[in-house]
Amino acid sequence: MIDEEFKKDCKIMRVPNDWTTPYKKREQNRRYYQKNKKSVLEQQKKYRKTLKGRKAQKKYDISKKGKERRIKYKHSPKGRKTNKKYKHSIRGKETEKKYQHSSKGKTAKIREYSKRKKRFPIELSVEDMKFIKHRDNMKCVYCGIELLTTVPKGHQQQLTFDHIVNNGATDPSNLVLCCFPCNDSKKDKNVFEWCKKQGKPVPKIILELIKNG
Repeated sequence: MIDEEFKKDCKIMRVPNDWTTPYKKREQNRRYYQKNKKSVLEQQKKYRKTLKGRKAQKKYDISKKGKERRIKYKHSPKGRKTNKKYKHSIRGKETEKKYQHSSKGKTAKIREYSKRKKRFPIELSVEDMKFIKHRDNMKCVYCGIELLTTVPKGHQQQLTFDHIVNNGATDPSNLVLCCFPCNDSKKDKNVFEWCKKQGKPVPKIILELIKNG
């Protein structure tokens, strides 16, 4: 409980008695937690599993205090040890495999591969253009239509180059032949998500480029 000297100081300063109640409650809760630590932790676990506890946890995670606390825990030595243990555990390996096979994981892998490249040419050379045309057989990778170079802009058979990753490298490892309508509808979207919406399978060439990367 609060010391007698603190009470005397409050009387001298003419502080009301209600002002000291939160300090009293804190000390009571602290002593109760020290005596009944196991039971309190069990009650907290049960509460977190309930709907009310999950909603409260979500609100706390979204708040500024929750985000700051999470960042501090990640960079702390205790947080680093727990992350290493989780990665080497069975559950951590399963989640990592799921992430790698997901659309987000594949796009992240492509981005890492493009970052490793030291050179990022703005324009393609003639040799690279010939290599891409020969590799893709002058056909759109997504719909399979034959492409032509002597067609006006906006035509269905117009030859265009599509980036697998939008802000990636402009080289054969990140470029694919594509017709104008497919390139116009895809734009800056994710390859895997766009293919799902269009009801098309992901091209084999893109999967091979990701594996080789």
